[in-house]
Amino acid sequence: MGPEQKEILQIIDTAFDGVPFPGPAHLSLYQAEAEDDREGCSQERDHKGRWQNVPEQHMLECEFALPHLQGPSLHYYLPAIMSFAVRTEDLSDHLFQSLEFHLQFNLDNEGLYHYGRERHALFTPEQFQAVARFSAYYGTPEDDVARWDALGRGEDWPPLPSKNNR
Repeated sequence: MGPEQKEILQIIDTAFDGVPFPGPAHLSLYQAEAEDDREGCSQERDHKGRWQNVPEQHMLECEFALPHLQGPSLHYYLPAIMSFAVRTEDLSDHLFQSLEFHLQFNLDNEGLYHYGRERHALFTPEQFQAVARFSAYYGTPEDDVARWDALGRGEDWPPLPSKNNR
């Protein structure tokens, strides 16, 4: 692992350190995966300790979970997923696509735009800065990297283009 990867991992770790497991009132990783199949499950199999210790196997087994995570669940699992993506070059196609889609702002879709904004309501500027740094490393389009960076500087969520300009 090179110095850039180590630096990004440290930024993510510092920004999200102390974010707790979401608890029974919110979806866990396996529950979010089950949501994708329109099934239910308990949090029995889920890791409930520090997000830094979520087993990589859990992320590989739950490659469809990310779009279903929001609020406390996203706040806990996104840094684990981003860190896993930095540490491995062997992401499944579905996990890669979910992560790639997650880093987009969807300014052309009002429903997805509002969903994205609500999903990140718990994030601090420092955490947005970590997402920006990760998204730049990950090859996210420059416009979206700039938007994450702006959130990291404490700016508001980017506005939707006016309907007259779409």
